[in-house]
This record gives sequence, C-alpha cells and structure tokens, in this order.
Amino acid sequence: MGYKHEQFSKKLDQNIQCSICHEVFKELMSCTAGHTFCRECIHRWLQSNERCPADNTYLDKKSLVPNLTVKGIIDDLDVYCHPVSIGNTELSPANKRIRLENSTDDEGDEENCCWTGKLQDLPTHRKTCAFELVSCTYENCKQQIKRKGFEKHKEACKYKRVACKECTSFVVECKLPEHLENDCPNAMIPCKNNCSTDGAVTKIKSHAVPPFESTVNPHGMNERFTFN
Repeated sequence: MGYKHEQFSKKLDQNIQCSICHEVFKELMSCTAGHTFCRECIHRWLQSNERCPADNTYLDKKSLVPNLTVKGIIDDLDVYCHPVSIGNTELSPANKRIRLENSTDDEGDEENCCWTGKLQDLPTHRKTCAFELVSCTYENCKQQIKRKGFEKHKEACKYKRVACKECTSFVVECKLPEHLENDCPNAMIPCKNNCSTDGAVTKIKSHAVPPFESTVNPHGMNERFTFN
C-alpha cells in the first residue's frame, strides 16, 4: 500500500500514483516495461496473477527492480506529520487551526503535530514527535499513548510495579489486593471461619483454634481445628 494523498501538502500528479492501490508510490518497484508499483502491492498481486496489471503481459517477480529516480522525486515532496480529518474532509493541521479560529461553535481541538517537511525526513521526525503513538513499556499493558503523555501514563498505569507496604515486595499494582490476601507474609487478615483470631497470612492459614465452651462453636465442640 502507498502513501495517502492527504499526507502531502500539495495536490500530486497522477504519474506518481500506483495503479493497484491508487495511492502515492511507496517502496516502488518497476518492471522491464517501465511500469511502476508499490512493492507491497505488486508482490501481493503476483501471488494470484502472473500478468502485469498495467498491460496484461507476463510479469516475472524477479524482473522487478527499485525505481530510485522516482523514489528521489517522492522523497523530496512536502508532507505533514499527521493529516487531520474533520467530518468527511481531510485537512492539514494548519488548515484545521484556521477553521477552528474562524468558527463560532465550540468544536474542540484535537491535538495533532503541525510539523511539515520532506517525506525523507518524516521517519526521523517521528522518532521524537510528541504526538506519535507509543506503547506502554509495562508488561501486559496494551495501551498506546501519545509520546508527550507517556510519563503521565506510566505514573497512573495499573500495571506498574509498586512496593507492598507490609512486606516491601514489588507487585503489579492491580494485583496488590490479591497479594495482600494470599501471598504477603506480613499482611494481617481475619480467620476465614469467623473466629476471633486474626494474624499474618502465613500464620492464619495454619493457626490452631482453642476449644470453645459454647455449643455454638464453628470449629466443633471441644475440638482443635487446624487450617490447611
């Protein structure tokens, strides 16, 4: 698949458009007849076809070569970091800002990067772009956030590891209640059989309950009861 037309700051010539995906050439490859396609598009095409989509002649995948001349032209075109869509109309960040400034409605303003530059410089820019989506680094967290909000997310992420106040072991925050109830050696919990005993988890699981004089004895009359 090629680059979206909305990525570019100016209307483009159809000569740099892939005839398969109808988008701007990306990683373009040309055949011996001079027809050019996106690398991904033509490779996918040839999985189920053996003829050129441009002139229907036999096309061998091995005959495809990179078209560095056209690639150089496309790499030098001006692009936006992130096109912005309002309704069904694609707008650049700059044009969206003008629209919002002239609007009397409270439409709100989505935050988007207003960087523009050459296509060849876009990958380098996005490595540090504050608006690029990045993945949380905590294990099991699948959320993606804008780079500028990364540190704030890490502070609030429920998958961060925190120290248990009872035993100082580090536990995933969302698992802390389970740790306190079942694993923490110092957490104080009541006896699950509703007797008056409470204590640390490791002790309460094996404590011996003294006999009760009352006939209302949850552990049995004059019996010692041990938790397993």
